[in-house]
Amino acid sequence: MKSHIIQKPVAVILGNAGNIGYLAAKAFACRGTVVAMLHEAGEESSRVVDCLPGGNHFGMSGCLGHAPDLASFAGLVHTLYGRVDYLINCEDASVEVQGLNCSARTRLAILLEHAFVSGGMVVNMVSRSERKGGWREQQWKEDAAGLENSLNRKDVKMNQVVIHRPVFRHVSQSGLASSACAAALFLCGSEGRHIHREYIVVNGRKAAWRPGMRTEASLSLFNSCLEFCSICSRTVFMDA
Repeated sequence: MKSHIIQKPVAVILGNAGNIGYLAAKAFACRGTVVAMLHEAGEESSRVVDCLPGGNHFGMSGCLGHAPDLASFAGLVHTLYGRVDYLINCEDASVEVQGLNCSARTRLAILLEHAFVSGGMVVNMVSRSERKGGWREQQWKEDAAGLENSLNRKDVKMNQVVIHRPVFRHVSQSGLASSACAAALFLCGSEGRHIHREYIVVNGRKAAWRPGMRTEASLSLFNSCLEFCSICSRTVFMDA
């Protein structure tokens, strides 16, 4: 199996299989990427993997906050694929490792450190609402620096997609999920893979960009990804 698919790009997706994680898995699979997914026990693992286009996908149920589950999953990714092109963290949890607490997404990235291809991409998805206050860029910079120091792979890029949920304006679940997955596809594509330690804020069908990052080519590709994910989401979500 490993020798059969080693030439294909591999996307590892952490968590939220019943929502944005499933849509992200489907979006990457539709682009010809092999998907490996770890999601919370109790979610419908067979539905997630069986509904993906293409073959050689893998799904595992487990507890994101349980270090042995993360290690088992990472070991299977190494064995089955031998490579990781993209790590998409759709959910996070606190996990204890040797008496110290860290995030599940950081721990998984470290466990997959030697599997990342050169130029690999880590995308963290974070949900924020206006009610909880503004999201701070400095906090993301500190988190990214911490992950970089732990990962010890200077050739792996890291970015964040901030899913902004307005309190006083209706935004459908499918719209937010489509925008977030489009941002992840953009960052992992040829036009976005040079971006490092930046973030995209998505709000329904709109995206806010950092100054200097807004080029016509990038916006054109992002819109293409957004439309692609919107089509995928219609088979997964019902508008709220």
